[in-house]
Amino acid sequence: MSTKKLTPFVLILTALASSPLVANAENLLQPAGFDSTQPGSEIGEPWRIRTRGEHTAIVAKAPDGDASKDWAYIKDLDGVEKVYMQTDFSPISSGVLSFRLFFPNPDATVGIYLRNSELDKSACNIVEFKSLEGSGNIYVGANGNRQRLPVKISGPEYMQFDIEFSATDAGEKIDVYIIDTSGRHLIHSTTEPTAHPVDTVMITTDTKTELTEFYVGQLALNRS
Repeated sequence: MSTKKLTPFVLILTALASSPLVANAENLLQPAGFDSTQPGSEIGEPWRIRTRGEHTAIVAKAPDGDASKDWAYIKDLDGVEKVYMQTDFSPISSGVLSFRLFFPNPDATVGIYLRNSELDKSACNIVEFKSLEGSGNIYVGANGNRQRLPVKISGPEYMQFDIEFSATDAGEKIDVYIIDTSGRHLIHSTTEPTAHPVDTVMITTDTKTELTEFYVGQLALNRS
């Protein structure tokens, strides 16, 4: 299922504003918005970033023709290095992570993780969203135990997602919604064994990636 015909930005905002999950909610990531950074400049505080060499970058930059300035551009054309950006927030056990992506091509490796900073690295990724370079496939889960979504990156396109998460007695409940011209649609639901509060969001590439370029914008994290 391709999403090439996803909603123009104005319609996306209209659909989001009508959702009871985000109406009148405080965006915990508002201080980390990219629109406060001069376009073309490296993303700074409260983000902590890692880039190395001329083939990697994390800068404030919108896709060509997009009216919003609330975008980060991530480039990783280095086959050895891994780049990332992360920021912290007050711990929450239940909420909605919303974000918009633009893929210039389907080759990007994208990782968006909600983490618990007090846990060991082997168990700290409470929610994982990841696309794999060259395949266009997208997966969601926790700590490497991920399931493929029924949508795929097929070329230059925008994609908009809400990820609802909640620590329950049964584990971490994760629901993934995609937003298109007809509204907000549940496309995946799972419960992962590990359930903890989250206090960090990380946006990352991976090692052994040589073709990764993508944009991420309109990040929001709301309690539920």
